[in-house]
Amino acid sequence: MVPARSLALLVGVVVVMVGGGCERTVEPACEAYVACQQAYDTTTGVPPADTTRYADPWSDCWGVDQRARDRCVAECQEAQLVLQEAILELDLDVPACDDDDSAGAE
Repeated sequence: MVPARSLALLVGVVVVMVGGGCERTVEPACEAYVACQQAYDTTTGVPPADTTRYADPWSDCWGVDQRARDRCVAECQEAQLVLQEAILELDLDVPACDDDDSAGAE
């Protein structure tokens, strides 16, 4: 029989490993892109684009693979630029897409 204290410690370790021990964060460039895309979609009335891959900290973008992170950041930066060009062409007012608000954009 396992002592109660050992069992409680084991459960605590499992909870940390599964839930809170592996913090994953979305890069600022992708947070900016997602906010811009959502604002653009709302402003233009188009159906919302699926930005889950970039917004979800548990997507394949934000794991331990640095190449995947770099690729996702590059994709977000490129998508942000495309949106900014469309906004200029259409003469829209979408403050969430302004260069000043685009964290990580180059």
